[in-house]
Amino acid sequence: MKKQYLFLVSLCFVSMLGYSQTVVLLDFETPATSTNFQYFGSVLEGELNNVVDNPDPTGLNTSQTVADFVHPSDGMPWAGAFANPALQGGVSTIAASTICMKVWFNEPGNVAVKLEDNIGAAPDWILQQDIDVVQEWTEVCFDLSANSIEAPNLPAVGNEYDGFVLFFDFNTVPDTDRSYFFDDVVVNYGGSATVNTTFTVDMSEALAEGVVIDTVFVRGTFNSWDKSNVAAPNGDGTYSATIEVPAGPAEFLYYVAAGDLWEEMRITDECVTTTFDADGTAFTNRFAVMTDGGEINTCWNSCYACDGRASLTFNLGFAGNVTPEDEVYLAGGGNFDTPGGRFLMTDEDGDGVYSITIERGIGFSSFYTFANGNCPDFSCKESIVGQDCSDPENFDDRFLEPLTGDTEVSTCFGECTTDTNCTELDLFTVNFAVDMSNEIVADEGVFFIGENTNWNEALMLDDDGDGVYNITFDLEGGSYEYLFKNGNGIVEIFNDGDPCTSTFDDGNGNIFINRIVEVNGIDNIPEAPCFNSCQECITSTNELEINNNLSALTPSISSGIFQLEFLQGSVDHWRLVSTMGKEMEYARSKDLSQTLDFQHLPKGAYYLYVQQKSEYQIHKLIIQ
Repeated sequence: MKKQYLFLVSLCFVSMLGYSQTVVLLDFETPATSTNFQYFGSVLEGELNNVVDNPDPTGLNTSQTVADFVHPSDGMPWAGAFANPALQGGVSTIAASTICMKVWFNEPGNVAVKLEDNIGAAPDWILQQDIDVVQEWTEVCFDLSANSIEAPNLPAVGNEYDGFVLFFDFNTVPDTDRSYFFDDVVVNYGGSATVNTTFTVDMSEALAEGVVIDTVFVRGTFNSWDKSNVAAPNGDGTYSATIEVPAGPAEFLYYVAAGDLWEEMRITDECVTTTFDADGTAFTNRFAVMTDGGEINTCWNSCYACDGRASLTFNLGFAGNVTPEDEVYLAGGGNFDTPGGRFLMTDEDGDGVYSITIERGIGFSSFYTFANGNCPDFSCKESIVGQDCSDPENFDDRFLEPLTGDTEVSTCFGECTTDTNCTELDLFTVNFAVDMSNEIVADEGVFFIGENTNWNEALMLDDDGDGVYNITFDLEGGSYEYLFKNGNGIVEIFNDGDPCTSTFDDGNGNIFINRIVEVNGIDNIPEAPCFNSCQECITSTNELEINNNLSALTPSISSGIFQLEFLQGSVDHWRLVSTMGKEMEYARSKDLSQTLDFQHLPKGAYYLYVQQKSEYQIHKLIIQ
């Protein structure tokens, strides 16, 4: 089914650009070409980067100001930062060729650029480039016509984006905090606004199946879905048309006049895009980027040549004591979307086995997994950790070997079987709870992250409003590592040797300290430990002992800048309270020395409460 949609805005934009033009997105020299980037995925969560003086105004970049960027050593591999405020006017890739930027690295690494569209009209796009020029400015460019390295693996060219994200040393956790600089982010436009693309469709199989073929048309967004472009027969069952079309992405289908017959593409196909009208009607059309001299050669109703495709079927069984949710998904691996995406599995005959059949090209291979439920955060993904079919280097996913022909994969949820005869699993219902009485709970809520959720966030609930948040899982016996998280930014931090934790050294300088529980049918988890503690919360200073040697504060009177030093190791937290008892500031700190900046607060007297386990200290300070 075609979708009536015209790229009118796009065409107007192209005509204005002419043949060649470079548009500056960021140079950090004027307000219109400057912004900050907000960090995510690390201890810097929510903080902004800085516009600074150029540390090396030589060579390719002699401008006065540039932007800095930090990738902390305790961050996630995907730690990065997004433009906030967003770039004025966004990023248009219509008739664009490359997006380029200048970078300064102290040592070799990589940089990745991601373009996002918050309304979902354009596919997210990300590309990565290695950097081997160090301690001097170098320019790196990203080909906007190249396929994204992440799903849905489409090019960026021909779209409008409002989100701009940067990653320095993408998919890496550095041994130490690393700093970088970047500048002069530009988009290069150029080339012809229209191109000649050849479309060829093989109708031989359709003809063998009795389809009556008279005239074959190529109908798409480039011709308003009309019948202006006829594909001529080549005498071998194929039909071709070379058409002048706008450069960039386009939707199209082949159409046979006899019987008013449109192609019927599937939502799970690789070469399609699916959109919805206001009434919810879905339109699944072919999608391709039109380039000059480009050739598109496929079988009717397929993304591939007739002799280059294979049918791929997945069959998934469940153990008798594992209940399938309303929706079961094939997911992951960079090719099968998040749970809740296009790859919904069904049990048509009610035998408890869920299946999906898709078409892929010969040679296709991919990592993949299964999800019991609609969980875009992968919290309902199967766990096959430690089993033979799990790849620990790829999120403990399964791997599909390259296709050589039609293939059927049969297995069990959470098991590395080769059939759907599943083993009864010994599952234990385990409740995880955390007491947030001593915390200011973030607006986003409280989350559980752990091995059983693949370290994805699972929202915890406080149904009775007592400050204790709970979440329940059905788990197999064994040990599980986990942590609690307050909102999007604050993850628990423990010291090596804390009694409720386990420490893991990956051998690359990264040490992970997590809570741990042994599930064996007995609830070994403290009923409700305090956030960031192995013990229950102490909610009143009446239950604490005063220790005036925990810390030193200097000076006691200033314009708002104070130095706080911890004398007996790092503290749990500190709070700044007004003389009226109102909490003004709160923070945790594992550093032994900290600069406190209270210059933004009203002048007057305050109390600084410092707490370390069961001891506390109070400092009086004055901002003048």
